[in-house]
Amino acid sequence: VKTFGKKSLSLKEFMPIEEEERLFNPIRETQPQNILPNQTNVVVLILESFGSEYAGLNSKNSFTPFFDSILGQSLFFKNGFSNGKKSIEAVPSILASIPTLMDSPYISSSYGNNKINSLATLLKKEGYSSAFFHGATNGSMRFDGFAKQVGFDSYYGRKEYNNDEHFDNTWGILDEYFNPWSARKMSELKEPFLASLFTLSSHHPYYIPENSIKHTFEGPEPLCASLSYADYSLRLFFEEAKKQPWFNNTIFVLVADHTPSTSSSFYNKRTQMYKIPIGLYYPNKTALIKNSVDQVFQHVDIMPTILDLLNVQTKYYSFGSSYFDNSSEKQALVYIEGVHYAFDKNKMLSFSREKARNLYNHQSGRNYEQDSLLFYKKEVEMIENKTKAIIQRYSRDLIQNQTTVD
Repeated sequence: VKTFGKKSLSLKEFMPIEEEERLFNPIRETQPQNILPNQTNVVVLILESFGSEYAGLNSKNSFTPFFDSILGQSLFFKNGFSNGKKSIEAVPSILASIPTLMDSPYISSSYGNNKINSLATLLKKEGYSSAFFHGATNGSMRFDGFAKQVGFDSYYGRKEYNNDEHFDNTWGILDEYFNPWSARKMSELKEPFLASLFTLSSHHPYYIPENSIKHTFEGPEPLCASLSYADYSLRLFFEEAKKQPWFNNTIFVLVADHTPSTSSSFYNKRTQMYKIPIGLYYPNKTALIKNSVDQVFQHVDIMPTILDLLNVQTKYYSFGSSYFDNSSEKQALVYIEGVHYAFDKNKMLSFSREKARNLYNHQSGRNYEQDSLLFYKKEVEMIENKTKAIIQRYSRDLIQNQTTVD
């Protein structure tokens, strides 16, 4: 029922398969880094609407001081990108390295039941248990069904929380209650474990309970106070997590699901509307080097990077690449309204109707940026060819249900 009437992909044939695989191949093999101990736990914190306009170390006017303090102790990706503009697009990108490069979100598309690998399925082979936490009403955005489909052992939502005194009357259980509760529930998982917590209180209509307003501060947008409330709730999660026996043997992924809507003409630009903070935090400060890196890093790069950090030895299918893979130039790719946007370290190429259309500098910081497509022909050709290879492989593999290594 959810996929009825949804548009399907058309098979793209831009180049011979041999050329496609030279430019892009989603069949990958891990490169164990031996930085963290074997069987380190993983907690993926997906933070609702924590875009770079008002959150993270790149923000000129941040409303998330606790989040920023954690990023300051993390491997922080200054050039972080979401692979979509919706929460429903973030989950498969982050946890299964499958972006939405089409009009329908992957989860609710006609390919949403394809066989794919995920962090949960790959780590289950290494003895990991797993759980997905989201305080919304069960069934919201089909997260519970998707979590089960991609191998999570258990799902915890509003139903499992079982206390509607903490319901926000719109989405689900307020973060300040659900976050620390989730930290305690993680202690019931068999170690090593993978847990993902998707927050919700910084989503419109930005409800803040009256007794918690004292923990927030207002800004130019209604979102700002809500972000500070979500930041306070994130602090509560870590305060509770630090009491748990698994805390010091856990790597935390902190990542925004997408950027929020904004009245800013600058952050509404295509060059800025996917920029998010992403950090990898490990409490044992000597194990994972604290660093702020310029390298482009997108949602779909998270799974490959975590697999390398966990010293897993396996082949897998991914539209992203590990931070530790230096075999090719890093690039982020997103899609919206018929246009693909490819980001490298400082340029953004728009690609539509099977042709490169524009090239802009996404690092300039200016409201107006001149189209430089005609001035960087070599760079345009390189980015365009890789974009074509990704689109071609994406369409073929989704249509043929070949998105695993099996």
